[in-house]
Amino acid sequence: MQRPRCPFCTTDVAADERKTACDRCMSWHHSECWSEHGKCAACGHEATSEALRAPPAPRAAAAPRNAAARSGRGLAYGLGMLVGLAFRYRVVVILVVGLLVVLYGILGILPPP
Repeated sequence: MQRPRCPFCTTDVAADERKTACDRCMSWHHSECWSEHGKCAACGHEATSEALRAPPAPRAAAAPRNAAARSGRGLAYGLGMLVGLAFRYRVVVILVVGLLVVLYGILGILPPP
């Protein structure tokens, strides 16, 4: 993981060092560099947020077991999507169903009326 770089002295800002963040652009500075320069070396803003450590890194979530769990949706959602797609492409669905009925009729699979 790459450490933030102080825009005033252009060296890395370690996690355990005293540091200051610009309120406007969130650039991390060494507290001594900020004190020496008096403002943000990146954007020139003068408001600060002092911190003893960097913000916590985002936690990695546990990997879900299956596709429905990964998407956060279950069987009902999948069926709803299927119905939604059928409705969206209703002309295609009607043509496919009609074609199947005609083929079954020609091949004699369907019983006579």
